Amino acid sequence: MVGQPTVFATHARFKGGVTCHETLIPETAAMTILVVGKVPGPLGGSSTTTAAPYIGTLSGATANPTLPGGIALYHITDATLTGNANRMNAAGDGYTTGQANMTDNPSVWGIRMLRTSSAGGSRVANPTSGQFANQSLSTARLVTTVPLRIGGTYASTFLGETDISHVAIYSDALTDDEVAAVVASMRKRMARLGIVV
Repeated sequence: MVGQPTVFATHARFKGGVTCHETLIPETAAMTILVVGKVPGPLGGSSTTTAAPYIGTLSGATANPTLPGGIALYHITDATLTGNANRMNAAGDGYTTGQANMTDNPSVWGIRMLRTSSAGGSRVANPTSGQFANQSLSTARLVTTVPLRIGGTYASTFLGETDISHVAIYSDALTDDEVAAVVASMRKRMARLGIVV
């Protein structure tokens, strides 16, 4: 654990750049990450400085500094959910953040997802609302050499707060049916805590 997150009966509150749970889980080229969470208050901006991170490795160490890896799921504004999964650009001579952005209300509990792979591009989604967005660039993913951080990243930005109750991390791009099974399980757990997602 980095810092001291605030712990409630149903969740923990993390502040980017101050508190996070540093896992032992490495970033992989193909991943599916599902988080039950929300943002406790207005972000106060629309840049990465005030963005509220659910999970990430952005700005973590990478094997090739000229081709930085990284993955993150975060709210960039009070109306936008972003999934970031660094990959080679279309020309093959540099990198791109490979962002997928969708309209989302961060102030309400929801299941938020980032699914990515080299061949399949990336999808950011909120299975609670049924909304999603795709980033279709199918180039090689670039990964860091650091473990995933829940409630934070390795960047000096992403300083917003997130309330996180449940996280599921898979080192593969799950199928839609597999995602649906995980979502059903998460909903059962959250219902026991009195939270509808």
